Amino acid sequence: HDIIAWIDTTGQGNLDSLATFPVATTTDDERYPRVEHVAGGFFAVTYVANNQLYLTTTSDYGQTWATPTVVSGSDVVVNEYRSDDIADGAQMVIWEYYSNLPTDSTIRLHFSTTGIIADSDGDGVTDDVDNCPTIANPGQEDADGDLIGDVCDDCTDTDGDGYGNPGYAANTCPDDNCPDVANPGQEDITGDGIGDACCCIGIRGNVDGDINEDINVADITFLVAFQFKHGAQPPCPTEIDVNSDGENNIIDLTALVAYAFKHGADPDPCQ
Repeated sequence: HDIIAWIDTTGQGNLDSLATFPVATTTDDERYPRVEHVAGGFFAVTYVANNQLYLTTTSDYGQTWATPTVVSGSDVVVNEYRSDDIADGAQMVIWEYYSNLPTDSTIRLHFSTTGIIADSDGDGVTDDVDNCPTIANPGQEDADGDLIGDVCDDCTDTDGDGYGNPGYAANTCPDDNCPDVANPGQEDITGDGIGDACCCIGIRGNVDGDINEDINVADITFLVAFQFKHGAQPPCPTEIDVNSDGENNIIDLTALVAYAFKHGADPDPCQ
């Protein structure tokens, strides 16, 4: 007796296209197979041969099978229909065995874990440690460190204020207007979409609000346009107070020019 898998390799459900693939084909009798689906193309099969319980697995829907291993130890397994079972995503097996042949033919039960753990999303990370077991994320990215993978997290929130970082597709919480600084009130006095808590990132003098650049001529141009030509409102009022005197006037422009071209005193850090 051998164990053979019959598989429709076309995936069309056509019985005429079934192909055979060997599961266990030794010169011994392999009997009473039990099949358990783990995840995706991962299946496990147990069977009895020579009064031992064997386990083998496949990860490609049965086209190739691992070398069978004995899971029953030294037990003399009962070689009968339904003398064993496999369950719980192939994590557990149970079998009947003779307790002490030939003097005692009492039948008892043993069970064991198999060490098989599902990888439901097929990303190479088993479900027991996968921070998003239903969606493949082999990198296990978790920007806010809450142990929920970004692709599963309904609110990736790195500053912990209840608003989500923009750009995370799984978010269902509102976007944070200042994702790197906690601001649960989302205050935005200028109404430009940049939270007041975030508009002063960097140092005073970054008048144009470009958080990716240091002070440069673009900031001077922006401040001149604002003060003399009714240009755009600076994103953050605090950053145009270059000399940190609590006012916004020509002295701030002078301080900014001195800093940019004459190496004047550094603008005060934004507090």
